[in-house]
Amino acid sequence: MNIPVENIVFVGLLIILLLWLLQRHYKIKLASQLKRISSEFRDQQLRNKADLNAYLVLLARLYGSELFRRSPKRYLKTVKNLEKNLKNIKNAINLEQEVALEKLTKKYFTFSDFDYCGESWPHFMIHDALDVNIDSLIETYSDIRTFRALMIITDNDWLGEPTIDPNEIKSLDQYILEVEDTHLCSSLMKADEQFNWVKENITKSENERWTWITPEFCYRYGDYCPATIDVLVYVRSTKKYGVITKFYDGDDGYTDYYGLDESLTELRDLNILNEEITSRDVKRIIKHPTYHEHLKKYDDSNFGN
Repeated sequence: MNIPVENIVFVGLLIILLLWLLQRHYKIKLASQLKRISSEFRDQQLRNKADLNAYLVLLARLYGSELFRRSPKRYLKTVKNLEKNLKNIKNAINLEQEVALEKLTKKYFTFSDFDYCGESWPHFMIHDALDVNIDSLIETYSDIRTFRALMIITDNDWLGEPTIDPNEIKSLDQYILEVEDTHLCSSLMKADEQFNWVKENITKSENERWTWITPEFCYRYGDYCPATIDVLVYVRSTKKYGVITKFYDGDDGYTDYYGLDESLTELRDLNILNEEITSRDVKRIIKHPTYHEHLKKYDDSNFGN
């Protein structure tokens, strides 16, 4: 049977067209799959970077809280040094930033190298898990915050602020005072519990500044508030001053605790720091007109010794 040439050509062209359409269909499908895979891979990258970012934030928080527990003043000094160093890094040229990042990357080969806790059980408190000296703790804490800052600067996928927020320093200064006052309040409560025993059993001191001196506290009566019995206390371990005031209203007695600044001129109310304290509402404090001058005439160089 003879098939016309025109039919053969038509069939051939039809086959070519079908093959082209089929190829185009699979190319589009393949491109769509590749685009989806690429998008998923990118999303996974972003999630990984976000997780690593959060991991460093968590480690910095853990190490920072432990460093603060050991020494609030050294923690404050460390953060202020970081504030200056991170500003310099942010303003540095790209090459200097890359060199700093490479140096830390060699020091901490993997992110887990930042973790001093290792395989310790979850129930271990952080100060038990972090069995390192304070200098090593400061170094690692600084490296974590510096590394994270460099990643934020050099990689747009890392979110956050590379420098120290000024509000962090402001909050830290206030928090240190609150912590110190909390410790002072606890010390004054302890001094208050011992005071009656001290008066009855400790011989009055020949020190003209203090009436009673113990290994922990120095005591003397004062005159800070009207209608109260005031005891000035010096906490020898922390070199802090405080005042215990006693007010009696019939059968009811009230005790208040106050912190004193180093000039012995300003009282700070400590009663709000401890729920165990039952205090009275003080409308105002009337300071004795000559009491502080009387205290300040002594030499503070041997205070409490």
